[in-house]
Amino acid sequence: MYHPRFKGSHYEMGQKFGRIIKNAKVVFPIALDEFQLNYGIESGRLLKKHFPEVTEEIRGVTEVTGIDNELFTAWMMCMGCCLYNIDEEANIETRGCTAFCFEENGKVFYGRDNDLPPYFKKGSKSIFYKPEKGNDFILNTSSFINGEEGINNHGLSVAMTFVMPKIDEIKPGINSIFIVRYLL
Repeated sequence: MYHPRFKGSHYEMGQKFGRIIKNAKVVFPIALDEFQLNYGIESGRLLKKHFPEVTEEIRGVTEVTGIDNELFTAWMMCMGCCLYNIDEEANIETRGCTAFCFEENGKVFYGRDNDLPPYFKKGSKSIFYKPEKGNDFILNTSSFINGEEGINNHGLSVAMTFVMPKIDEIKPGINSIFIVRYLL
């Protein structure tokens, strides 16, 4: 697991992540159909309206890597909800994970099942964020910028649980992995 540390403005943190991605020669498998592209672009607009800080981070990444920002944002907005055209040979686990918690005798128990195939292990990250404004937090992710789970400096733990959506009911919005990031 990789353990990067980011601090500064969101744009600066994105630039640092972009340099890491560029130096590692990462190529993103962006292949969106018309529905996904339209959904992702509209969802990206909502993300910018409600969470502009993270869109600045994405801009930092795309400016350093030379990836088209609108396309990259659209692809990220499809993660966890409408990347239904994943290669049929790929494991169903590539689509999501499960988290739960419960309280018993005044103690809170938290559990996490990271249902990702082994080939994601090398790309998994536990990132320490220290933005100029906002909470310090640790974000665990097999992606980047968005996350599956984390905990902030106030002790708030947030995680997503994946449920396969009905494709015909999907509407533009902020996906669960950006909601995790927003809450932290």
